[in-house]
Amino acid sequence: LYKLENSYGDYKKVKIDALSEEEYIENLIKVIKQKCDSIKLIKPKIGEVEQKNEIIIDEKKKEIICYPMINKLLYAISKIQKKDNIVKDEDNLLKLTLSDLINIGNNINNVEPLRDFNGFSWNIITSDIENLYYNLIYQDLIILVGNKFLDEWVNKNNTSKNYMELLKNKVKENNGQKSSKLLIDLLKMLSVLIEINRDTTAVKQIYDEKQSIEEELEKLKNSEQYLGEISERKKSLLKKIKRIDITLNNKELLKKEYDRRNSLLKEKNKIFSVKVLSTNLKEERKQIMQKIKKCNNLMNPKKIIQKQNKLNNKLKYRKLVDIHDLDDEILKNIIELQKIVFKCMNDKIKKCTDKNELIKIMCQIRYINLMPVNGKICIKDIMELKQDVNEIKKSFYMKANELNLINNISENNKLNMSVLEHIFGSKIISLDQVSIKIVKSKSEYFIQFYDEGVRDETFKIDKEIKSEDIKIKLNKEVRLFNTK
Repeated sequence: LYKLENSYGDYKKVKIDALSEEEYIENLIKVIKQKCDSIKLIKPKIGEVEQKNEIIIDEKKKEIICYPMINKLLYAISKIQKKDNIVKDEDNLLKLTLSDLINIGNNINNVEPLRDFNGFSWNIITSDIENLYYNLIYQDLIILVGNKFLDEWVNKNNTSKNYMELLKNKVKENNGQKSSKLLIDLLKMLSVLIEINRDTTAVKQIYDEKQSIEEELEKLKNSEQYLGEISERKKSLLKKIKRIDITLNNKELLKKEYDRRNSLLKEKNKIFSVKVLSTNLKEERKQIMQKIKKCNNLMNPKKIIQKQNKLNNKLKYRKLVDIHDLDDEILKNIIELQKIVFKCMNDKIKKCTDKNELIKIMCQIRYINLMPVNGKICIKDIMELKQDVNEIKKSFYMKANELNLINNISENNKLNMSVLEHIFGSKIISLDQVSIKIVKSKSEYFIQFYDEGVRDETFKIDKEIKSEDIKIKLNKEVRLFNTK
């Protein structure tokens, strides 16, 4: 709590869309009270290799066992309250993988205030993030639909709501049907790809399901054989119905069936009376009739096509198990997801009419721009996204001028844009409070950035920029943004 007190203010300035500090701490205490009866902190024995990622959670005993590291403990507290399945989908694979994507993304997000903020600076500790892909996707979703929506989905999870459908509708309302549909398709694809990539135990099951679906589709292709098999199954079921009807309408046969069944059962399982058997047979008849109804549906040509479509849709996700370079495939899909996010942010900029709202969008652009994709690159480093990033920066610059938000330091737009370029790649905490100063050293000009009065970073002005292009006085500190 002491560390949160020091770090949460900076976290909220950088993140923008986050719970208030009071809400965050209240949620934390609520989880401990309701879900945690015991927290045991343990140290490795002397000579043991410390396994920093090790936490043990026993939901039934309401117990957490953890090494004495606050980030790990905070992660465990976040995780202990989660329901395994928080996504509604006909496909059990997608139900599992999408639930993991949202749940784990939320766990990682909850640790961020302590993981990446120390009360002085913002530094993303990638080695402490359980899964960088889940983290990035979850941050994208916060930008698209808001933190409160996701927090309700994960932590309250009203079972009467279909949150995936609500997510789809929210994006559709703000950004159109095309973006909405593409987003859901990408989330499904990415959830399965990441599951395969991170959980080797899931691979065999997915592969077995793929083979089973392929065999079933092969049967459907040969409609004559397929219909023949269903027809034989239906005939067998009709014979059972006939036997039950004859037995129910003949007291002597009913008594014989009663004796036959009881002779095969252990004493404790024997049928109490002929009347009970009669009730059981009626229930069996009812279940068989349901199976016959299912057979009739399966023999309907429209139903056959529907089944083929359903199986092909399931197969699409299970065939991902055959992909050799999973990280490459995941990156391709993340790039497509990011294009949607940038398009949505661009739309938001164009609709914006308020300075403070535009500052928030700027902070979100900077935040997602610096998000790690894997251990090697951030979003800003992906060449395939350069055009999208440039477009969103240009839109911001135009809107900032329209709303008189930015103090342009030059008549030269190239220099003004280079200042913004630096802002979007900076880890300064309070972007809205940034000040700049232009200084000269020998024949070169430099721009110094100040974070709430403290000198932060410096970059050199392009030699093509002439002194007469610069509007502000040398060595004078000026605010970059007019937030009032």
